[in-house]
Amino acid sequence: MYSSFTSISKHLEDRLSHLYEAREIKSISYRIMEYVTGKTRKDWMLDDQTNLSESQQDVLTVVIQKLESGVPMQYAIEEADFMGEVFFVDESVLIPRPETEELVHWILNDLDFSRRMVLDIGTGSGCIAISLAKHRGSWSISACDTSNEALVVARRNARELKVVSEIVFYKEDILNPSTLYDSELDVIVSNPPYVLESDKDLMTKQVTEHEPSLALFVPDTDSLRFYREIGTYGLKALKPGGDLYFEIHTDKGNEVLELLKNQGYTDVVLKQDLSGRDRVIRATTPTD
Repeated sequence: MYSSFTSISKHLEDRLSHLYEAREIKSISYRIMEYVTGKTRKDWMLDDQTNLSESQQDVLTVVIQKLESGVPMQYAIEEADFMGEVFFVDESVLIPRPETEELVHWILNDLDFSRRMVLDIGTGSGCIAISLAKHRGSWSISACDTSNEALVVARRNARELKVVSEIVFYKEDILNPSTLYDSELDVIVSNPPYVLESDKDLMTKQVTEHEPSLALFVPDTDSLRFYREIGTYGLKALKPGGDLYFEIHTDKGNEVLELLKNQGYTDVVLKQDLSGRDRVIRATTPTD
């Protein structure tokens, strides 16, 4: 059916132009063809020709059908790139995003290889906890989520990325926590739900119809609920001088900052992402 990458990309542009811009379709084309054939973007740029096997053709056809129906590319191939690794994803977990990589990089830049106890709250695919484990093998890492399905995905990723022995995964509802570390933790990190319910109408159907609402949305009337509850938890579970790291809604940076200050955290720092938008916050528990 196809004789070159160019022909495949053109076919995808014809089928997906109602969902994506041309440049994004080109990027999707490269990622799909790497999934189907193992050839990277660089490989295709050096050699545009293709001779797909029958089984490869069948896989490509199924993926294109999913994309055309509105399934995000990462769910269509059940793979998402994060911190240089490939994570398994399905519709029980959020698709890992570049902004969350910036959160992980901040933690790694702040903290060395000294042994630390770390908790990732709302782990989803496990991308934060697993990435920390890959780069800081000396850390003792736990990760929790309220979704059994998400924990299945996270454990699978830990297994496939060979850090299964470094992370303890467990079920926990942080709004009603049953596990308390009693000032044993050095770090808590969380990318909690923070998208306002009223923002749904502004979002694409690829997100609202496929990514898990439980991990995305909070009520407009209580938009900081997870930051408040995790902040309260952190004051009990973190050691004096322990660090709390959050990913945040770009419009809520100053509100989260003031919340954490009012809870008693010190050295609260709001940081922008590469696009210049408020995106991550670090706060420290008092030492006296």
